[in-house]
Amino acid sequence: MNSKPTPLPALAAPSPLTKADLILLPIEDRLASIDGHVFYTPDFGKAVRSMKHVLYERTTSGLHTNIVMHGPEGSGKTSLAEHFLSQNPPIPADPIARQPVLFSKFSRSASARDLAHAVLASGGWPQVRNSNSDELAWIQIKLFLEKVQARLLILNHADRLMRGDAISEKGVDLLEDLLDLTPCPIMIIGQDGFGDVIEKCDRLAGRFPLHLPISRMPYGKDWLTTCNLLNEKLPFRTTEILTDEMPERLQIAAAGGMPDLMRLTQAASRIAIFGEKSLELTRRHYLAAFAGRPGRGPNPFDKIPLETLRTTKRSSPTVTSRAAVLWANNRSDSS
Repeated sequence: MNSKPTPLPALAAPSPLTKADLILLPIEDRLASIDGHVFYTPDFGKAVRSMKHVLYERTTSGLHTNIVMHGPEGSGKTSLAEHFLSQNPPIPADPIARQPVLFSKFSRSASARDLAHAVLASGGWPQVRNSNSDELAWIQIKLFLEKVQARLLILNHADRLMRGDAISEKGVDLLEDLLDLTPCPIMIIGQDGFGDVIEKCDRLAGRFPLHLPISRMPYGKDWLTTCNLLNEKLPFRTTEILTDEMPERLQIAAAGGMPDLMRLTQAASRIAIFGEKSLELTRRHYLAAFAGRPGRGPNPFDKIPLETLRTTKRSSPTVTSRAAVLWANNRSDSS
């Protein structure tokens, strides 16, 4: 008779600092406070709720739902997975810590041995790499996931298993073997269009019933809400994030991607905090931050009319074409 999985304890989030508290932090801590913010955009919120549900159903009832997360480069897929991992940290236990969520990645070689090394290493458990046995690698993965009582295994860069515009035969075999032996649900992450690739594969489509698309955010109500949240959490007395055209210029600069928005904000904040010891974050700081990133096109924070930037944005390459380039690269790698 199978016993039910042991429930995992709830974890309380630390109390957030107020803006007044953030301003009073030492310079280094002010800048560090910007790192790690995750904003629950519609796609992020839905994805996190779904992942929590999969984790919960596995913990309480033993149900097993595999997930595909897909979206364009820079949309925040990896950031979301890392955030979910941080919300479900290891739980000390003897002889090995329980790890409800593990986050690893596929290598460019669709090999059970490389996958075993990556999965075990992500959990801080070394693997002997001198074995040539795939069978031993699968046993190591299965036993490790059972030992740490994993409830969800997240695997990034699943599109590395592609050749051309489809999963390679070797990649399909690898995924099928993985799904057959793992005692917990699997979430695979791939680029834009990867969900369609899985759906077109007869051997995999039915085994990944839950799809979580993550997109870049267009300019609109949700983007303005995100800018408001960002403004509230930054360690400055005042910012120009919400001033006049700044929200749309930020959207153009980051191409609607949360990771890019945060990297740009960190760079601008570094200039304001370290360069000027300023308690204000202005458009000028963003101008200098964007200028330090060559090859990004016209600087949205310069004196360029917004309509010109919109026209440039509409004529720029689409995300789909970047996905096509990725698949073309996969095709050339296999030749």
